[in-house]
Amino acid sequence: VCGRPLGLQFHHKSGDLYVADAYLGLMRVPARGGLAQVVATEAGGVPFNFLNGLDVDQNTGDVYFTDSSTTYRRRGHMHD
Repeated sequence: VCGRPLGLQFHHKSGDLYVADAYLGLMRVPARGGLAQVVATEAGGVPFNFLNGLDVDQNTGDVYFTDSSTTYRRRGHMHD
């Protein structure tokens, strides 16, 4: 993953690794390995800004994630 992965979670049944990447979106690495695949970069037509965490429901396989801001992106902040 070439971005900023901030959240990682395995789906135990499939063995897939889900990644919340702050810049690239929601990604999945197949259990058999290989390159990460982008699963989503938006929800309801609204682009993600800064994904920072996720969880996978081990019973249903549903992926829940958080997006820090719909207004401010990380590169727009200055550090003191």
